[in-house]
Amino acid sequence: MSTKLAAVSKSLRELKYKTASAEVKNLQKELDELDTVFTLSRLTELTILANKINNLKPAEGSTKKSKRFGRGRASGHGKTSCRGANGEGQRAGRSSKRGFEGGQMPSYRQMPKLKGFKIINKIKYAEINVNAIERLSLEEISLETLKSAKKAHPSTEGLRVMGNGEIKRAVTVKASYVTPSAKEKIEAAGGKVELV
Repeated sequence: MSTKLAAVSKSLRELKYKTASAEVKNLQKELDELDTVFTLSRLTELTILANKINNLKPAEGSTKKSKRFGRGRASGHGKTSCRGANGEGQRAGRSSKRGFEGGQMPSYRQMPKLKGFKIINKIKYAEINVNAIERLSLEEISLETLKSAKKAHPSTEGLRVMGNGEIKRAVTVKASYVTPSAKEKIEAAGGKVELV
């Protein structure tokens, strides 16, 4: 509608300076009719928009009526407006920290203290030093040989070799972990280290 109105207005402006013929009068009449129709359609749009604005309301549950204090039991909040009998809670300005239970020992302090946590999939390691390997009369040191010699607990799942002491004989060590110093001492004595 607005495009057609603009086209008619342009044609009328071009003809106005040339002649005042019947063509100009016809165009003027058409322009008046278009202007009336355009105004009515715009008014209709504005009316619809106004109706929408009038019908606007908050979403259900987003607002609630404020509590009316000092209005008795008929207010739905009891005689004391949900504040209970006389005491600190009845007074204005009362505030309490989270977990405060009126002075008694709060529940979070009544529970036993948790000292760390238990690792579910913890691996138990047997540990042996280089000087202990020297004392053992075994050519191969592994978790199985130590368990058979009753030098490691049956529940252990891995072997760790530490570097305390000295070793002078060649042994083969099969372990989960060997410290750098222990590896150096075993290999210097002619032994061999294997990680399993």
